[in-house]
Amino acid sequence: MKCSCLNLLTLLIVTLETPIISMGYAYFR
Repeated sequence: MKCSCLNLLTLLIVTLETPIISMGYAYFR
C-alpha cells in the first residue's frame, strides 16, 4: 500500500514537472 502510494506520488510529481522543465528549456534556448 505504501509503495503504491509512493509510486502514485512520484508519477504526480513527474507529470507536474515535465511541462515546467519543457517551458524552462524553451525559455533558456
